[in-house]
Amino acid sequence: MKVFSCLPPAPNWNSSKALGFSMSTNMLAYASSNNIILFNAETLSFEGTFIGHTDRVNALTFCDTLCATGGADTTVRCWDVISRKQLFVISKHKSEIYALEWLANKKFVISGDKSGDISVWDPSKNKSNKIYFIQSPICDIVASPTIEDSLAIGFQNGAIIIVKIDSDLNGKIVRRLKGHDMEIQSLSWETPKHHSFVNKYTLLASGSRDKTVHIWNVEEECLEKVINLPHPMHHLTEQQKSRFWVATAWIPETNRVLSSSYMGDLLMWDLDISATKYQKFVSSHTRSVFTIVVYPCGTKAVTISMDQKLTLWDIIQRKPIVSIGCIPKQVNDISISVADPHRLAIACGDNNIRIWDISNRLNPFSCALYWKGIKNKITYIECHPSKEGLLAFGSDLGNIGWYEIYSDKSKTFNSYHKGKVSAIRWCKPSWIKSEPYSEESGDYCLIISCGSDGNILLNDITNPKKSSCINDRIHEANPEWIKVLRDKSGYLPKKNEISFHPDGRFLVVGNVDGSIEAYDLPSFKIIYHNIDNSIHHALNVLSRRGDPSALRSAASLALMLEDPSKDERILRYLEARKERDLTKKQTYESETNDKLNEKQIIT
Repeated sequence: MKVFSCLPPAPNWNSSKALGFSMSTNMLAYASSNNIILFNAETLSFEGTFIGHTDRVNALTFCDTLCATGGADTTVRCWDVISRKQLFVISKHKSEIYALEWLANKKFVISGDKSGDISVWDPSKNKSNKIYFIQSPICDIVASPTIEDSLAIGFQNGAIIIVKIDSDLNGKIVRRLKGHDMEIQSLSWETPKHHSFVNKYTLLASGSRDKTVHIWNVEEECLEKVINLPHPMHHLTEQQKSRFWVATAWIPETNRVLSSSYMGDLLMWDLDISATKYQKFVSSHTRSVFTIVVYPCGTKAVTISMDQKLTLWDIIQRKPIVSIGCIPKQVNDISISVADPHRLAIACGDNNIRIWDISNRLNPFSCALYWKGIKNKITYIECHPSKEGLLAFGSDLGNIGWYEIYSDKSKTFNSYHKGKVSAIRWCKPSWIKSEPYSEESGDYCLIISCGSDGNILLNDITNPKKSSCINDRIHEANPEWIKVLRDKSGYLPKKNEISFHPDGRFLVVGNVDGSIEAYDLPSFKIIYHNIDNSIHHALNVLSRRGDPSALRSAASLALMLEDPSKDERILRYLEARKERDLTKKQTYESETNDKLNEKQIIT
């Protein structure tokens, strides 16, 4: 499968280890739901995924071409970055894994969980050992860059310990750092200069929920400096203030530290100058930053945030190089317009509509957000067949409306479904002889929707107050058919999906029991069904939409453009069947006329 372009899924929140960088493969990876998303570290082009965890991934760490991951499924998994294959799985934890680290000597993988248990795993020998120090959830683990087999561990109760691992996979506390009284949210070691040999612990930066960054002299086991983060802006609510995360990262071979602050601010502190003065980066994030990863060159950094953005920074210029607005973990529907095939409409589970400009080569992640007037989660979306910037939508609460992108306005109809909207289609008045009807009318001004209540509603954007139920017209046109259905099962199957023939000649309806019905238009007479030979499970899609390329969406993966593959066999079958029925009708009428003529001649 060739991926032409990709909008990645949103990264996981509340973890300092959900993002990692591999220098040997020049690969960037982050955790999204229960998967790992891989990118080229320079271009941020999509490279692939690791799929294997059965629950949320909280932490990952690289070692050359290997990547270790852990999370809520209590397993640690080891992956080959080149082949994208899973190599090992270890299940030694009994609770959710929060932190993970590969020791600097590349021998051991250290993992910490919610209960405070620490697992030491030697992948080369497939041996492991469990050690325990403090009864508190482990929040972060970072290996010392200078002391072999040594690491710093931060706990939820504010404790920080320095532990040394021996060859028997046992651990011993060699330092205790006391100063924080709230959760440790991040740890970062000072990196010595490239050619310098250091045989002692370097400085350690720790970020805490107590709104401070501490700089520790680990050798002396004492506090070197305290950085108090700037006070929040007065306009922030208490809820916004409480959603606070202090991420830290030491810039290699310097005495400068990066930290996050309120509402996504990224700050740089030069410890040689002052612990009270900082340089602020040009704004990119609007909510808490959870992870900062600085590239070994020291000139670039990557951050992930609660605002669902992945941002690559220029540290020298203190401004973003590129910022990717990731999609939420739930994509409900996608639609591409024939009138504007370079823009893709995306219905997400966050009360927003996204328009992705897939033709923008300079910024392949160009995505605009539209939210005005939308009060619920969008479950279905459909671009207008001929008008640019116009689309219909349905919500999880059954509301139906349309959005005018260029004027940034939306309108919701008075009618609604008693459940989520499962399908929407644009329709011409001539197709169903809707009033007011004109033979010359060529505009798609009607919106037909289907909901979980089983009803098919008809609305007119030129008259939003006018509404009707297509179910009534189907019942009126097919009384005998409706009676057969009621006699067969005692109830009518709920309608779940709808689709029109491109010329408006047929309406195909999919039901929740897997059955399909096809109606001739505008009479609404039934011409096909598979009630006796149904699929036996809910039918969600009846036909492919859009010819230029096919689209794939997965709630836990990404949104990608792929090569097309499927066809529209049902509609072609119905078209052939109608032609056959018309031929039979004409033959019957011709034979009847011949018989009448013969009778008149005999008489």
